[in-house]
Amino acid sequence: MDVHAPYNKYSEKYFGSEVSRRKLQYLFRKANHTPSLMTKEDRKKLIDAYDNSMRDLDQQIKEIVSEIPEETEVIIVGDHGELLGEKNRYEHPRKLVDELIRVPLIIVNGEDRDVQRSVSTLDIAPTIAEKHGVNIEADGQSLYSDESRVIEASCLRYGSRLKREIE
Repeated sequence: MDVHAPYNKYSEKYFGSEVSRRKLQYLFRKANHTPSLMTKEDRKKLIDAYDNSMRDLDQQIKEIVSEIPEETEVIIVGDHGELLGEKNRYEHPRKLVDELIRVPLIIVNGEDRDVQRSVSTLDIAPTIAEKHGVNIEADGQSLYSDESRVIEASCLRYGSRLKREIE
């Protein structure tokens, strides 16, 4: 949860000027309730705070991974992206936009593999299972498969089903 709004949980400042926790909380509320009043400077402060949070988290992950035996596979995945003023929106509203559905998947000490297509987080368990020769019943599909698919997701705001083609 370190990289969740109001982005004030980092221990060191790497980007931008110093902004108090109170000011960040104010900017976050302003961004969510009256985004049209956000200035370029306000947005930059939020982005700097987000980047500081990410950088701090990167350092923490680096420290943890350095203590894990080399043969251990570590899987890190984001649960959602974040809007930082794109489309005049902030945080992660219930919308299917690229900034929110594109999340990192990092496998440390695993096989180097660059997947050039969009996939679902549902694919993580089947991928691990296939790699280790284990059969499981899961909704996802192993990343070792090349079949094209469709992601279905509930759109809570409109109460309808959306389909997004995956290349």
